[in-house]
Amino acid sequence: MGAFPLLLCFLLVQGLSVTPVTKENLWVGDLALSADGTRLAYTLSGPKGSGKVDLWIRDAVTLRGEKIVPPEPFGRAMVFAPDGKSLYFMAPDRAQAWVNHLYQWPLSGGEPKKVAERVDGLISFSPDRANIAFFRNLGHARNALIVKSVATGTERELVQWTTPVASGNPVWSPDGAEIVCLSRRELLFVSAQTGGIRRATAPGINTMPAWPAWGVDHRTMLAWPARGGLFALVDNRIWRHDVSRGAWEAISGPSERYGGRRIAATPDGSTLAAVRYDDVMPFTTWVGNFFGFSSLNIYYSNVVLIHLAG
Repeated sequence: MGAFPLLLCFLLVQGLSVTPVTKENLWVGDLALSADGTRLAYTLSGPKGSGKVDLWIRDAVTLRGEKIVPPEPFGRAMVFAPDGKSLYFMAPDRAQAWVNHLYQWPLSGGEPKKVAERVDGLISFSPDRANIAFFRNLGHARNALIVKSVATGTERELVQWTTPVASGNPVWSPDGAEIVCLSRRELLFVSAQTGGIRRATAPGINTMPAWPAWGVDHRTMLAWPARGGLFALVDNRIWRHDVSRGAWEAISGPSERYGGRRIAATPDGSTLAAVRYDDVMPFTTWVGNFFGFSSLNIYYSNVVLIHLAG
């Protein structure tokens, strides 16, 4: 990380509290928070050898909930509809497994409905709920940022990038004026009207951990709630960005490991949902790291709720 962002980072670990939602799972597939922050959905590996997943939906405060049978097809990149009555997800085309489509599934039951084609990753609803933003793989190492009207289905291509400049997921700014994407080196603030880009340095540069661990990925993800700042999951750490000051704050400590396919936030930014990696055998891991066998490390991946200090 460059000297300027480093000077602006400070730990917020004191004052945090973490609520475990799952315990001792070896695989968490996905998670999502409803737009009002009241419900949490996540997927876990199903019965051994079944190749299926279990879908859970819980109250984000009481953690009461139920396991429900997901539809067929069912995929990843879950997002609650703004009204909370359905889930959007991405699933591969039956004939072309390398092509992904977006489906909407009513939680009251019924068949998933295909609502968009060639959608590669998480979608993000605009604050007025009128549009969604998503990435589209154009082939030949190129991606595009697409805005699609919910009412008419009309699509606009805002900008194209060469892989892997745009990664993770796009998120709308609270005022709907920009869509933010995270690269390995910077935040890209894309005008939702013109496609023009302004840039800001991202945290975690050149801080990739030296411990390649089974089950741990280094996906970069974003969440930008109505209040509380812009949150980023970079190199297994959670950060908060004050856009007006250009300052970064480290939410999680350097010894903590977060990852998976999502970081989500309640509308007021007071609670985050994330996947935390917990060491299965800490002593074995220490010995393996000491002798250079960190690739043998095994971690649980568990859904947690992170409550930030007011």
